[in-house]
Amino acid sequence: MTDQQVTEKRNQHYVPRFHLKRFCVDGNERVIRLFNVRSQKFVASANLYNQASHDYYYGRDGFVEDQLQIMEEIFAGMLNRIVASSQPPKHNSEEFENLMSFLVVTDLRNPISRDSMLGSMKAVTDLLMKDGTDEIKAAFKGQTPELSNPGAFQLQYANKVIPTLFDLHVKLIDNKTSVPFILSDNPVAKYNQFFEDKPKHTSSSGYGHEGLQIFVPLTPRYSVIVYDSRMYYVGSRKGKIVTISNPEDVHQLNTLQLLNSYHNVFGNEALTESYILDLNKRSQKFEKPNRPTSKLFPVEGKPLEKILMVSDSELRTELTLSFTFLSTYASRFTLTDKAIYPREYSLKVYQAIENGQKYRTNKK
Repeated sequence: MTDQQVTEKRNQHYVPRFHLKRFCVDGNERVIRLFNVRSQKFVASANLYNQASHDYYYGRDGFVEDQLQIMEEIFAGMLNRIVASSQPPKHNSEEFENLMSFLVVTDLRNPISRDSMLGSMKAVTDLLMKDGTDEIKAAFKGQTPELSNPGAFQLQYANKVIPTLFDLHVKLIDNKTSVPFILSDNPVAKYNQFFEDKPKHTSSSGYGHEGLQIFVPLTPRYSVIVYDSRMYYVGSRKGKIVTISNPEDVHQLNTLQLLNSYHNVFGNEALTESYILDLNKRSQKFEKPNRPTSKLFPVEGKPLEKILMVSDSELRTELTLSFTFLSTYASRFTLTDKAIYPREYSLKVYQAIENGQKYRTNKK
């Protein structure tokens, strides 16, 4: 690659700056408060520009970075309108689809998503080296295949994932307490309250799973909850806004951000060192999520064959929010011996996409 082919956009963000700026200190878009989870260090005045980024994270040619910039202009406008109107987008509107796209792209571009994918590849390689034929072992030589641009690799799946979310519903959470929402450098927190205490073999917070919930803070005041409306009631039945006045709700949602983080969490001037240290201490009784796990399952009727299931450890914080309740459908839900429970809508959409067919959304 020649010097002329290297992009000038060296510092490439995996959490977009327009999102980080919503958490800046005293309206200064260059400054943000930061807590590094590993070092336990609080920084009251950090350089916003340098946060949640790496040099040439999406490659040195700038192609992916340029494409993301186009999408970010759309996403930033969408977020601005939600905050300015204090209203979530209407279900299955263009704005709603932009929000789903924002969530998926933000998730897939994160280093945790990259590391998860690389961990899955290593698990497969390790299994093949252990139980594969001599030819396979010779081909792999015990080495995980290398990717030319792992930071951008997961983004290729975005167009397949986004449409599977169009059956979900969204509400805006309005934080009326004195405790601000915080933002992590891995802000898309996926959860599943219904399956949290249920026996399961693989992940229950995949994008197509029954009972999925997604929590993403937009500002220190506003957050969104995207959820499976068959499994949960959220707030009042017809209301699109959930107003919370109990600080415990905020503490629990902030705990999700802290545990889900890659390295750092961020906040505005209302985020204090004493608060984040207390929150960090509180969170330590829970396992950190996003650690790759693998398990072999026998194939029924074929004793010599096995299936490798690779997934990530999940957020589990015994989440109990004052505004979410299990639905009648959830109370009657019958568990079987299935490893996963995909939502019917998401499964149909995914299968249609895989078969090159058109899929239908819920649009009228």
